[in-house]
Amino acid sequence: MELKKGIIISANPYKDKNLICNLLLENEIISFEVISFFNSKKGYINDIQILNYGEFELYKGPTAYYKLKNYKIENSLYNFVYSDNDYLIAYEFLKEVILKVPPVDEFFKYYKLIQLTLDELISDKNKYISYLTLFISFYLRFTGYSIINVLEQEINMVLNDYKNEYGKIINKNSEIYNNFLNLYEKLFNAKYLIALEFIKKCDEKLILIVFKRISLIFAQLNNIKINSLSFF
Repeated sequence: MELKKGIIISANPYKDKNLICNLLLENEIISFEVISFFNSKKGYINDIQILNYGEFELYKGPTAYYKLKNYKIENSLYNFVYSDNDYLIAYEFLKEVILKVPPVDEFFKYYKLIQLTLDELISDKNKYISYLTLFISFYLRFTGYSIINVLEQEINMVLNDYKNEYGKIINKNSEIYNNFLNLYEKLFNAKYLIALEFIKKCDEKLILIVFKRISLIFAQLNNIKINSLSFF
């Protein structure tokens, strides 16, 4: 028997009523099988879901997969998705990104980023755009992307998006323009906690525009389409 602490990053039907899950640990990804998952009497349905994390008691069976014996879920964004639309949107965005893009090689950083994002979302749903923006910007940083290389072009596109969205032209000497510059600087250069404190205080209109822009950059770099962006 082995006790593994991790985050579920995928869950797929297997055979008749079983489920195969990929579990992200701090240094690797392992797979485990949930027997009779689709039997409601087992009580698995809300607990064994993508982005839930906690402790999983596993044992080796005759197959290549571990098998689930017991578990203790520490945090579950999934349990909130039907109580509030913002939680559902945040959950769908995060789930789509982690399913479509393989995790970076630095498992510990990726693990901590998902864990911190989930913790912040669950503790303060009102800032969910901020936490998603922080998530996607740090994921871009993990893959070696630097906003400095294209900052001038990127800021011009952001300003154009802001004008189209809110009908307001921003002067490059204005406070809003400087706020955009500061936001990008924190997202792509600052440490996580510094960026977190800064982004919590930012204007939500600015954050939403930046979130959409860097999510599109992420999608283009990974040659995917993030369908849940249409929700924002």
